[in-house]
Amino acid sequence: MMKIVYLAVVNNQNKREMEVVVLSALSIIGLHNAVDSIVGHITGRSLHSIVDRWSSDTLRLDKWLKPVILCPLCMSSVWGTIFYFTFSFFYGGGVLGWIPSVLAIAGAVTVLNRIR
Repeated sequence: MMKIVYLAVVNNQNKREMEVVVLSALSIIGLHNAVDSIVGHITGRSLHSIVDRWSSDTLRLDKWLKPVILCPLCMSSVWGTIFYFTFSFFYGGGVLGWIPSVLAIAGAVTVLNRIR
């Protein structure tokens, strides 16, 4: 009986982790597309062209913004960490699942980018 309860708890925890991965990947792609679209509508140019124009040799704005908003795959490190710890705060979870979760989010973002 105890083994069945343990398997149900483990199965439920794996389900939550998969939900975090899928929701995070979709949120990252949606955030990137929304910001790119809003900037494009307001300025008439792409986000990348604006960042390239503002970047200088000393500031390197493109390197700072790449994991924040410019590159969906790179965004999975920053936003995946934020999403993982937000969900683990509410649903429980440890630090040990953080790196595999971020890697899974990066994989899901890659797959979803290739589909569209």
